[in-house]
Amino acid sequence: MFGWMKKHVSPEAATDRQKRYARRLNLDVSKLSKADATAAISKAEAANPDTRASRVHALAAKRLKEFGPELIAEEARWEEIIGGTGYILAAYARGNSTIVDVLQVNHAEIGTRRKVVLTLASPKVTKDRHAGDFLEWEREFDIPVDAIVFHEVLREEPDIFDLAGYKRLVERGLKRAKA
Repeated sequence: MFGWMKKHVSPEAATDRQKRYARRLNLDVSKLSKADATAAISKAEAANPDTRASRVHALAAKRLKEFGPELIAEEARWEEIIGGTGYILAAYARGNSTIVDVLQVNHAEIGTRRKVVLTLASPKVTKDRHAGDFLEWEREFDIPVDAIVFHEVLREEPDIFDLAGYKRLVERGLKRAKA
């Protein structure tokens, strides 16, 4: 009824980068939207897997040249932890204090200062009248790897209902942080 009040949003045009890459694939995406250009490029790469492999290889070589093998290896090591249980017992520096906690590692990337930066989540005790008290890893924060004093990869995910087990883990971390 009030169609005249709706704001008409036109789709974004394909980016210059998409257009350049599409030309290499003998595609014309100049009149396509950004999403349609992405779909057309993906379809062309699916038809020729070597094209995608060469693009991925070129991006990896560029990244290796930009950051060096040490940073790439450290980022890969943290990505491996994320692919495993994704939980660590860690002591990390925050301001003038050292905090020991069981953390969930959600993401690792090389930041703007050429350091690996982790996105971690710390637990919070949630009270529920039906389920009881349990842990939720919801407080996310970013921290550079060099701020971590020590860490130990947990072999299995912490039981969210085992608050005593969580407390034992943190106490073990405190002993290790003091040593």
